[in-house]
Amino acid sequence: MIDRSQQVLLEAIKASLFNFKPTYPDDTDWDSVIKEAKAQAVIGLISPVIPVHDESSDQGIAYYMRLLHEQDKLLKLLEANNISCVILKGCTAAMYYPKPYLRSMGDVDFLVRQDQFDDAIGLMESNGYVCIEGKGEDGRLKKGDRHLGYSKNGIEFELHHHFSSAGFDIDDILEKAIDKRECRKLNGYSFPVLPEVENGLVLLGHINQHLKRDNLGLRQIIDWEMYCYSVMRKEESKIEFISIAKEIGLLKLAVNVTRMCEKYLGLSESLISTGAIRKNKRNDSAEEEIVDKLLENLLTYGNFGIKQVSSSEKSGDSIRSVIGNIKHQGFYTCFQEYGMDTWKLSKKYPVLKPFAFIYGVFRIVVRGIVSIIKTGEFKEQIRYVKDNNKYDRELGIRTKDNKQ
Repeated sequence: MIDRSQQVLLEAIKASLFNFKPTYPDDTDWDSVIKEAKAQAVIGLISPVIPVHDESSDQGIAYYMRLLHEQDKLLKLLEANNISCVILKGCTAAMYYPKPYLRSMGDVDFLVRQDQFDDAIGLMESNGYVCIEGKGEDGRLKKGDRHLGYSKNGIEFELHHHFSSAGFDIDDILEKAIDKRECRKLNGYSFPVLPEVENGLVLLGHINQHLKRDNLGLRQIIDWEMYCYSVMRKEESKIEFISIAKEIGLLKLAVNVTRMCEKYLGLSESLISTGAIRKNKRNDSAEEEIVDKLLENLLTYGNFGIKQVSSSEKSGDSIRSVIGNIKHQGFYTCFQEYGMDTWKLSKKYPVLKPFAFIYGVFRIVVRGIVSIIKTGEFKEQIRYVKDNNKYDRELGIRTKDNKQ
C-alpha cells in the first residue's frame, strides 16, 4: 500500500522529469516526503518542484561536480596508457535526465577490456588509487566477484572485470561494444559510453541485480525510465534492443518495469512493444498486479536496501534472507558467506574461514528453532519465499535457476 508521503513523492518525480505542474495536498508532511526521497536517493531530483528546501540537495550537486572532475582525471590516465574503457551507470544514466546534475551519484563504475584488467590495476595503484574492496588473499580479484573497489580524493571507483551475474550474461556483448564506444559530455566533461542499446542492457541488468537482493530503489527505475524516454523513441534502437533482451531473457523484466513507469512515474507512451508478452498472460489484471507489487517492493526496501531491517534485529528476516539466497547463490556459497558475515572470529582469525560454512548452517538452524518457539513464524517465512519465487518468475527477474 502506497502511503500519502509516497504518493506525493511520485507526483514530485513526475513533475521534475516531465515538466508539468504538480498538485500536492495542503496537509502534506514534507519532512516525511523528504525522508522517503532520501531513502530512494531522489532528493536532488525533486528539489526544484517542492516548496521546502533540504541542504542535502545542494550537497548532491557539489558532489556531482567533484565526481565528474575525478572521473575525468582517471579517464585521462587510462587513455594516456592506451587502456580502453567505458563508464557504466552513473553519468551514462544521468545523461538522459533533463537536468543531469539532479541525478544522485554514487561511485564511478567503469569497465575495461578483460585482457587489460591487470594493466588497469597496476596503473591505478601506481597513481594513488587505494584498493578498498574485492581482493582475495592472493591479491587478485576474488572468485565470483565482478569488480575491485578503489578510493582516491574522496571518490570511490569500481574497476569492473565483467558486468554479468547469475541469471544473465551479456559480457561478450559488452566486450565487443567497448570497441564501438561513443563519447558523451556533461558539464564540460567528456566520457566514453557504450552504444545506446548496450547501455540500456546495463541499466536493465542493474535493475535485475538489485531485485534479486531486494534492494532496488526508485533511482535505478528512473534511470531506466529516462533511457526509454530518450532512446526507445528510435524505431531502429527499439527493435535491436527488444531482439537482444529477448535472447538473453530480460524482455519480460523490461516490459514490466516500463509498464510501472507508465503507471506511476509519468512515462506517457508505451515505448516497448508488449504484445508478445501480454498474450501469454492470463489477463491484463495479472500484469497490473505484478507492477503494483514491484512498486511496493522498491518503496519497502529503498535504494540499495537502506530501509531494510538488519538481520541482527529480527531473526525472521535472517531466515527469509538466507532461504532466498540459497536459490540465487547455491547452498555452500550462501552459508559460507552468511557465516563470514556473522562470525566475528573468522574475520579476526583467517585460519577459521574454512569453517564459516558450518557456523553459518548452525546459526541459521538455531535461529529457525528460536523463531518457531517464540513466534511460530518459520512456516510463514518459507511461504513468503515461495511466493517471492513466483513473483520473480512473473516479473522476469533472472537468476541461475530461473529460465524464461
